[in-house]
Amino acid sequence: YSDLPEEKALEKDESGQIKYRAGSPAIHILRRDFIEQFASGEIKLPYHRAEKKVAHVDENGQLVTPDQPNAVKFETFVFDALPFAKNPLILEADRGEEFSPVKNMTGVDSLESSRADQIQKAKNWLLKAGHKYREDSTVEICPKSFPYPEDIQLANTDSFDLQQNEIYLGY
Repeated sequence: YSDLPEEKALEKDESGQIKYRAGSPAIHILRRDFIEQFASGEIKLPYHRAEKKVAHVDENGQLVTPDQPNAVKFETFVFDALPFAKNPLILEADRGEEFSPVKNMTGVDSLESSRADQIQKAKNWLLKAGHKYREDSTVEICPKSFPYPEDIQLANTDSFDLQQNEIYLGY
């Protein structure tokens, strides 16, 4: 869905970091009256061309699952409406801290990868709080008990055995 050319995607800033490194998880909170403006056609959203692989039945009645895109779909995206918003707000977050989607059965963006990300986040929080744990430990932190890493530093963690294989921090 990206309209960003590869040369722009690889462009570096003056510090040597990727210039266009921010992405959008496409999570939006919109007012109903604003949505009604583009749903009614008052605000017209541009169409984006998306090439898709579309399974179909051939003339012999056989299912064909193409390896290459064989169809074009024109789509509108909610982010194109954002310039029309009166009071837009953007929240920037560290992906490792805030975003690990489950979109696939296995591999990237799966339940397994999201769980691994959450465990790594918990381990990072323990280290930040000055605690050591076994490297092979599974660490989970209850977000109700410890919504921020600083909360672990402030808590009485004497009762937590951080040398177990499975560690759960929560009250």
